[in-house]
Amino acid sequence: MTNEEIKERLILISALTEEVREGLEDMIVPFLLYGLTIPAGTFISYALARAEQSLFIPVLWLFIMAACQIFLAFFMKRKQKLKIKKATDRIFAALWGSIGAAVILNMVLGFWGKLDFNAGFFSTGLCLAVGHGVTAAMVQKKLRLFLCFEALCWAGCGTLCLFAPKYTAPLIIGAATFVLLGLPALSALIIVKRKKAVYADE
Repeated sequence: MTNEEIKERLILISALTEEVREGLEDMIVPFLLYGLTIPAGTFISYALARAEQSLFIPVLWLFIMAACQIFLAFFMKRKQKLKIKKATDRIFAALWGSIGAAVILNMVLGFWGKLDFNAGFFSTGLCLAVGHGVTAAMVQKKLRLFLCFEALCWAGCGTLCLFAPKYTAPLIIGAATFVLLGLPALSALIIVKRKKAVYADE
């Protein structure tokens, strides 16, 4: 391999890494949104159950998911007007869109009694573990280690749901969503805003 070919490959790898970084930045808001709304919905569901208003729980989750999807549809549409759509954007959209669809399907099947309650949350944990694992394969080393750690945590939380008391499983996933999605997304959002402020001052 000639020096010229090595340089071309390094440039290509650098460009792909930059695309992935930008794609992950676009995922910060969705992760933060779900990292806050899902734990909130989980605890509201417990409050409804304690108040013997369990019939409203499916309606609550239908509202939460619909509101999140509508907000994200407008957010992503606005985002795409400000930048050129890249191949990595489509990859992330397909990956996390599929995972979101699988999670919603788990919820629907659980509500209809077609899927064991704890098995549904186990499946949700594994879906999120796969999402983080696949994303980890596309990023640079430091972030890859963090995403692999998150994938292991999600797999562990999902497995824990199988052995937890029936109505403890939503609390496990709700708490994991806040800790593994909400907090990292909030931290990333603060870091990105600070970096942009520094670049603007320069």
